[in-house]
Amino acid sequence: APPASKAAPVDGTIAIVRNGTALGEFVVFVGTPPEKVGDIVPFGRVVKGADVVRKILEAPTDGERPKPAIDMRRVIRTE
Repeated sequence: APPASKAAPVDGTIAIVRNGTALGEFVVFVGTPPEKVGDIVPFGRVVKGADVVRKILEAPTDGERPKPAIDMRRVIRTE
């Protein structure tokens, strides 16, 4: 497994949080993250479309998940 990061996440950081989440789940940090976020493995950053991330955050939920589900149809990796 990749090592956890010692650096605090910033707005737009995309990471896997290693605290029992299922394989393949990730988080996108929006705004100022809490001081304690657990062990994270950052693997990206939102560089375009932060407004869409905020709309997803504002969607109604059933617990922690958006209801109805929101599908990501396009993600572009940049170097």
